[in-house]
Amino acid sequence: MKDYCAKLLVCKISVFLSLIPFSVFPQTTVGGKVVSEVSLTPIPFVNIAIPGTYYGTITNNDGVFSLTVPSKLSDKKLVFSCIGFQSDTIPVSKTQSGLVIKMEEKVNELPEVIVMPENTLRKLLQRAYDKIPQNYPVTNTRYKGFYRETLKDDNGNYISFGEAFIEAVRGSVNLRNDQGQIKILKSRGGYFSGKDSTTIVRFYGGVFQSTKDFIQNRSGFINPSNFKDYRYSVQKTDNFYKINFRKKDTEHAMSGYFLLDTLSLAYTEACYFRERDEDAIYFKKLDAENYWKFVKIDENYFLKYSYFKGEGFDKFRKKKFHHFNEYLATEISPNYTKKIPETEQVNFFDVFMDEIPDYSDNYWDGYTIVEADSLLKQNQLKQDGFQAILNYKEKTEKRKKFLAVISKLSLKYGITYSVPQIMSGEYEFQLPAINQTFTEQFGNQTSWSLSGSVGYFFRHNLAVLLSSENSLGDGCIYRETLLGFDLKTRMNSFGTPNYLSFKAGLGNAMSMLKLGTFRNSKTIQWGNKKLNASKISAFAGNQSWVFKPTVGFSRYLKGKSSWYVDFSYVLPFSSKEIIALKEKSGLFRKSAEEDVSEIDNQIFRDGNLINQTGLKTPNFTLTMGINLLR
Repeated sequence: MKDYCAKLLVCKISVFLSLIPFSVFPQTTVGGKVVSEVSLTPIPFVNIAIPGTYYGTITNNDGVFSLTVPSKLSDKKLVFSCIGFQSDTIPVSKTQSGLVIKMEEKVNELPEVIVMPENTLRKLLQRAYDKIPQNYPVTNTRYKGFYRETLKDDNGNYISFGEAFIEAVRGSVNLRNDQGQIKILKSRGGYFSGKDSTTIVRFYGGVFQSTKDFIQNRSGFINPSNFKDYRYSVQKTDNFYKINFRKKDTEHAMSGYFLLDTLSLAYTEACYFRERDEDAIYFKKLDAENYWKFVKIDENYFLKYSYFKGEGFDKFRKKKFHHFNEYLATEISPNYTKKIPETEQVNFFDVFMDEIPDYSDNYWDGYTIVEADSLLKQNQLKQDGFQAILNYKEKTEKRKKFLAVISKLSLKYGITYSVPQIMSGEYEFQLPAINQTFTEQFGNQTSWSLSGSVGYFFRHNLAVLLSSENSLGDGCIYRETLLGFDLKTRMNSFGTPNYLSFKAGLGNAMSMLKLGTFRNSKTIQWGNKKLNASKISAFAGNQSWVFKPTVGFSRYLKGKSSWYVDFSYVLPFSSKEIIALKEKSGLFRKSAEEDVSEIDNQIFRDGNLINQTGLKTPNFTLTMGINLLR
């Protein structure tokens, strides 16, 4: 009883503490605008940091920023830095909301153009590439940060926005296809009026911008194997080499720059623009721009900020739209040993906007975020914009539920190899009922089948599965239909996802060997069916109820698709041998089976009378294929 009361008291205290507003804890909120001292124009992407800590932020396109700093750091200083401007320093204790920081341009330090022989430049770029494992973390890193995703029409009006505070764990920089682990801690957002009339396109994977960058992916413009495809030039500014690049392929031009620290040769910033006209099913991908900024903590560099701006064309609505997402790391913990439980992770193929629960117009007090631009702020705070979000949520509730069901489906296609079992020899089948005799030489037979399955994951790793196989040829046929389950577990926490799956199914299977083809002017009664006998194929086979356990391996390719290999063992029970007839002409071709033991027949093998063929279902099957949805 005492233990129960103690637990109840702890629970009540926990609930009470969870209700205390975040803002009651000692902290200082700093905000303002950064402009050029001469022109007074806003300066975007100014890095704002407290040296020796992970606290910091960045200015938005309007030069506006906000930063929440614990009071324990009130004796520290804020450093404002941006290439081409003199750094500025302000004590945290003297900061307040509404600051206007005027940064002085380095007019006397123009970028120095460096002329390098092409082989010397490539050696420099090769050295920077080789030093990636030294300059970036090769152990797990935990991030907390702010993510925003927006969609605009071609007139610049917002039609949707989503914001989230997320936790992410990234693996080693050497895991080139690492999607990391992401958990949404808090989110808000929704659709404004006009979304449906502008586009039906929905985006997935955007929130994973926090766990991938051009270094992790070894993008072409820094990869030595692709140097021949680019033209490079070098400038030196401050303590950086600015490498400008442009892809030689002019059909879809790609150009940009990246910065290398002159001492460590670490990539500290990059931006590139790509002209493209890629066709997808529902829309065309048009021009896109990417940007990344890194911060140094101890001896390694970590992703601090990134954004993506893309244009698209909706083929159905015949309208252009603008997609934007950005990420700001507000907390970085190197050498992190814990993992986010798989049940709490966001899947790469989840649509972020569908993961947002409810909208709030006063949500981020006490958090460091990237300030929204004036138009989005206006839409967020206007009562009619807030009401439009609520109305859209109510309007699309049924569609959202339907899409939630679809997102849990898996759809697989593959090719299956199997070997039906039969004793070798020359077989003669005498079938008086249809006045036919068939003679065939049977030996080691193989069957190639087209296989497919539809699964529904009612838990993140457990699905109900309906699968089938149907042979591609008509000489040796194997068919099955099974109902079962699929239990999968991830084999690796980071890098390209690999899964081990355990499946089991129960259903009907049929193995058949073709005896031959014949014609008859009369209709044939077979297996309680009347068959058109103008052309009929005859088969000898085995029909069984089977239990089929399977061990499988799958590896993700891109987005929602993956390839898989399944190895199965077939356990038959309640078997019977059959003679099957199948129509070879007509629009709807019927087939029928008769139990060998119930019809007048004689079967010979190598001239010896036998009472059954001994044909059995395959013991083992091997399947390789593609999973299109999950």
